[in-house]
Amino acid sequence: MVSSDGRTNPMSRNVLRGFDKKAFAVARKAAGMSRGDLARLADTTAATIHNWEIGATSPQIDFLARAAKVLNIEIGDVVVTDPEQRYLSDYRCLVGLTQPQLGKVCGLTTTTITRIERGEIALTDKIAAALTAALGISEAQVKRAYLKAKHRPPGTPA
Repeated sequence: MVSSDGRTNPMSRNVLRGFDKKAFAVARKAAGMSRGDLARLADTTAATIHNWEIGATSPQIDFLARAAKVLNIEIGDVVVTDPEQRYLSDYRCLVGLTQPQLGKVCGLTTTTITRIERGEIALTDKIAAALTAALGISEAQVKRAYLKAKHRPPGTPA
């Protein structure tokens, strides 16, 4: 995907599950930053930050990762999901990676990452090991999150 300034942006367009707009606004204010300052330092727009804080839009993980770095917070400080209810996509977001970025780290295509996150193809031991290393979680957590996606009711996003 190419942004308006001509840069290539490998980003996900999915809604970010568990984003806490109030916690994000509190973190920004605690850092003593205006929306404009944060936007400038995180290479986004003040309107984007405003829309996240009022809940009009959900952050894309790559943009949120940049903002979290500027604010000196962990993504998990503003993206809250029950550890027992996490999908692989939740773990990916918590480490600030898009699907293309995770694919690159694991030596997999974006399509493979997408299909694994949705539980649409088999999770091999090799892929589980790569995800374990990339996401910094146990193999048991990888397998549990995969099975959660695989056995979710039809129409439920993963």
